[in-house]
Amino acid sequence: MTKLAVVSIAVLAGQGVLASWDQMKTEINELMDNSTMRSLTKEDLALLDQYGCWCYFEEDHGQGRGKPINEIDAHCKVLHDGYACAIMDGETEGFQCTPWTVQYNSATGLGFGVRDTTVMTNECTDNNPGEDQCAARACMIEGLFVLEAFSLFSSGFGIDPAMRHSEGFDRLEDCPINSDPALKSEKECCGTYPIRHTFKTYGGERGCCGVHTYNSQVLTCCADGSARLNC
Repeated sequence: MTKLAVVSIAVLAGQGVLASWDQMKTEINELMDNSTMRSLTKEDLALLDQYGCWCYFEEDHGQGRGKPINEIDAHCKVLHDGYACAIMDGETEGFQCTPWTVQYNSATGLGFGVRDTTVMTNECTDNNPGEDQCAARACMIEGLFVLEAFSLFSSGFGIDPAMRHSEGFDRLEDCPINSDPALKSEKECCGTYPIRHTFKTYGGERGCCGVHTYNSQVLTCCADGSARLNC
């Protein structure tokens, strides 16, 4: 689970929400409007689009690269990875999922405290039943981003406009990656929604155990979700 500020107000209350960056901005704004700790304006929030190494939304998904430059960029990467896994899991399970376009019924009561996303996860699942899990997963992925962003902004985090691409931030130069062909690999997903991420399998050398990846050539994934030499 992830660290969240205590939020005791009912937000994300819309039914039939269309997943999108605009919707996430609306939900963060609702949280700020109901908070006495507001430190970010709605104009500031718009600066997040095309920001840093990972803050790409909707059709720009997939352009993220490199190491996140700061905390909000890291949350954008979690959002990106959640989207990527929703797409990949949908393909594996036999349905098409574009998580930033799917319509979903959002979580309505977010009265939970530090390190607890269980309420949101359960509500997203209950409010979006059916074999096709795209809507439920989009609800979880975007709901987590909204809460994490609000928690960060309310603690005094400020968005540096210089990290915007329109202000000269270069994703290729400022977000370097190791381009060694030997490091290329097929990818799979690990973890549970809302925090599910991609990882490189390196031909089976790495695997997923619970919510973590591990060296499958050395360790064994045990029934308790831990990777050890011997279970």
